[in-house]
Amino acid sequence: MPDTKSCLICNSPYAKYHFGAISCRACAAFFRRCATTKKFLIFCNCLTRRDTQYPCRLCRMEKCVAAGMQESLIRGSRDVNNQVNEDMKEGTSTEFVGPRVQCGIKLRSVELITQTTRNYRNLETIRSIIFSNAKQKVTLHEFSLEVKTESKLVWKLCETSFLEFDKLKKQDKKTLFSNFHTKWSVLEMVMKSVKNKDPYNNYSPSGARAKPIEDFYTSAKTNKDEQFSDDDKKRLFEPIWRYRIQNVLSPLAALKFEPMENMALFGILLWDPGYTNVSDDLAEKCYAMRKIILNELSCYFEEKEADDHRFFETMDALRILERAEEKCQQELELCGMYNVAVDEEMKNMAIYSSNSMRNCSVCNSPSASYHFGAIVCRACAIFFRRFVNRKRFKVYCTCFLERESPNQCRTCRMEKCLAVGMQRDQIQGPRDVIENPNKMKMIEGPNSSSTSPEKIYKLRIEPGIRYRHLDRIYRITENYRNLENTRLTVFNKHPNASKELDVHEFSIEIMKDIKLIWRLCETTFPEFNALCQQDKKTLFYNFIIKWNILELSIYSRKYNDPTKFYSPSGAVAKPADRFYENGKLSKNEIKQIFGPYWAYRYENVNNPLVAMGFDETENMTLLGILLWDPGYTNINESLAETCHAMRKIIFRELNSCYESSEDETTSRNFFSILDSLSLIERAEQKCREEIHLCGVHNIEFDQERKNMILECLGVKYATLHQPAITLEQLLAEHVPHSSEDM
Repeated sequence: MPDTKSCLICNSPYAKYHFGAISCRACAAFFRRCATTKKFLIFCNCLTRRDTQYPCRLCRMEKCVAAGMQESLIRGSRDVNNQVNEDMKEGTSTEFVGPRVQCGIKLRSVELITQTTRNYRNLETIRSIIFSNAKQKVTLHEFSLEVKTESKLVWKLCETSFLEFDKLKKQDKKTLFSNFHTKWSVLEMVMKSVKNKDPYNNYSPSGARAKPIEDFYTSAKTNKDEQFSDDDKKRLFEPIWRYRIQNVLSPLAALKFEPMENMALFGILLWDPGYTNVSDDLAEKCYAMRKIILNELSCYFEEKEADDHRFFETMDALRILERAEEKCQQELELCGMYNVAVDEEMKNMAIYSSNSMRNCSVCNSPSASYHFGAIVCRACAIFFRRFVNRKRFKVYCTCFLERESPNQCRTCRMEKCLAVGMQRDQIQGPRDVIENPNKMKMIEGPNSSSTSPEKIYKLRIEPGIRYRHLDRIYRITENYRNLENTRLTVFNKHPNASKELDVHEFSIEIMKDIKLIWRLCETTFPEFNALCQQDKKTLFYNFIIKWNILELSIYSRKYNDPTKFYSPSGAVAKPADRFYENGKLSKNEIKQIFGPYWAYRYENVNNPLVAMGFDETENMTLLGILLWDPGYTNINESLAETCHAMRKIIFRELNSCYESSEDETTSRNFFSILDSLSLIERAEQKCREEIHLCGVHNIEFDQERKNMILECLGVKYATLHQPAITLEQLLAEHVPHSSEDM
């Protein structure tokens, strides 16, 4: 929890509640003294006061207002003849009207979003003072200067709204803010359009409207011969403006986000663990902060009784903003090529986040751009267009036969194209000069038809059809069914299948089943199979404990008995007093040591997961979400980016699955899935504590299973490198290698 005893303005200790915010007495006295004065400095002079570490009056006042201090809470001058004092002297009492809480209302925590909303209102007040003399219409250079000035206010908004951001290192702050600011500027442009009820124009932070294209882009060169014409400006920048109006401003304005939703998006955009150049610690912090904001947003929607699809619409806005950011970066690059006047500091900030994001998502080559729904190079775009609809296509991976070549085979390359988001429906059909009626109308000329080019383009889209891609979830489901058939072979007539198991026998069965789960991950996710051995091991060791916990609830639901724990073979675990029996501890001692863990597992893990009633599709979705977690320890930046991309794909498929379902409870299931993740994480910690206790009391436990669990805590054993050999041997014995066997 954040330290509420430190001042939100100067971070000094011994702070209390003053004028609407937690502040020290010095800052409270400063605010009371200067908030209402008419003689006040309106320009920042921090740069001229380098000898002192304290901010100037303007910056200090802006931080006070951003922290939530309100001028209305300052008492006026004292009046000896005040009517209230007279009433008190006479002994009369007035009726106290305090805050009333209606019966039956369950208050939910939306502190973070509420605080951000309040601070943003204060920012708007400061902005109106700073930009009081702004123009009605602005050029790109003037627009960029306003954005640069406003970025300092947004930086302070981040610091005052999120104490976690304020405590970060300066480099981490810069990394997050530089990646976030362009997306936020686009979203704020939408908010201005909604406020002005005009989604067809671009508005600056001051509220000024952008000039037309011919006047908006001014040349930085004074020589008229070197300046490009108005026709060139339209040719270069009109497609970008059209895209921004049709695909960004209009769709987002139509959603009509409320202030709380906009501020939730503010936090989600800021705390994105998928940004480039973020450290492992920062990625974990971003992941945790995003979870808090998403939970508050879901609570806000539940209190408002909003439509079930509102949460999904808010998440879709993130995808729109990402694509809009790409267009902004392209626009600034064009401005640099054609010497258009733009503020260099703002330009560098916008392009900073794109330096490492412009690589191809498939082959990682540079000079990538947007093709068929993803950022890829031209070579991968041509490959996808050529082979995605071809009937004669290899369906088997040949990478192991072509070890000398650094390139992937066609199958792996196509699977990666689909994984990064490239879509078949965005490829144009074959051109037919004779039979295509739309092209015949264009050839005949404008006199033959009054249809505009935009309407001709729209004729090619069938109304009411929404393309949905559930390839990942369906593949996980199909391969998991094959795994269950393989289990029947591996555990068929198993000596443990008809008896109760102790902890040692149970752990041996789990270890045999883990080899099958490893193979399931390799066959289901080509991205997992393409990782190096160390990255595979890191992901899998962090994932498998959580998956075993979830699978216990799947077994309980399968056998219709949530009061027992079932092994992969269908055998039942012994009661706790006999499950840990080792001849040294009595039954009472075993109950005293391990009883709380079993009670926790029954009451807080297994029973709630069974009660959630996840179907097969949702369980397989959780498998993918648990595997591709960017917040795991000891993963590098490239692996974290892969995990983040894979999670986005799986969440998008789950969203499509829920939207196509007619069941009204699907939106609640989505929130249940998010809740189950935190539940499983807590259960994993209990599982590790249980393994430690088994070691302390010399309870026999499979050593390989123990090493796997303890490696997540950073404990290194000499046998940690042996499971890889055992893995290959057992897979060769029990797991089929051809598609026919599966």
